[in-house]
Amino acid sequence: MTKHNRGFTLIELLIVVAIIGIVAALAVPNLLVALQRSRQTATMNDIRTIGQAVTSYAADHASVPDISGTVAELNQPWFSNYYLKTFPTRDAWGFPMRYTAVELTYSIISLGRDGSPGPDPPEDFYRVSQMWQFNYDIVYSNGTFTQSPRVKTGN
Repeated sequence: MTKHNRGFTLIELLIVVAIIGIVAALAVPNLLVALQRSRQTATMNDIRTIGQAVTSYAADHASVPDISGTVAELNQPWFSNYYLKTFPTRDAWGFPMRYTAVELTYSIISLGRDGSPGPDPPEDFYRVSQMWQFNYDIVYSNGTFTQSPRVKTGN
């Protein structure tokens, strides 16, 4: 009568660990990019919502709110009670969004993942497939994105 041990050999265990490591090495970078894209999209949606509220205010008062600084300065009863129910003041990375207004023009700006101005985006469409590109600023001016992913800059 022979005894058969049931179990895994060391080689089998090492192969399984190696396969898990390879799968993790492929999946983690894609997951990190997807998280940054979702933050970027959420920030763009918040900026668009604030911009639509400013546009509604401008239609009612024939001027935009004359406040410069952060979007949080717009969170006043005369504005938020009538134009915006929930008021996002920070982007999805946790940095305060900026608001500038001159006469009838306004801009809402997120400084991106790094929270500092710049870098300047390339002249053509910029893609968000690489991690470093999430540091670009997102700018919404007078009802349209002038600097954002998949939008031409400037001209």
